[in-house]
Amino acid sequence: MRNPRPSNVMLSIIMAITTLFTLFAIGALINHFAKNFVNEQELGKLEQTNIQA
Repeated sequence: MRNPRPSNVMLSIIMAITTLFTLFAIGALINHFAKNFVNEQELGKLEQTNIQA
């Protein structure tokens, strides 16, 4: 079995780092939009209680 070329090893490492960064960015976006959604839901509940009061 031959050893892989150094350029292929570097490419694999760069792709792995890029994949991890991409997954982190997607998770951060999902977290951001989820927090906005929860804040809007809570704001709606507050507005309903203010209208009823």
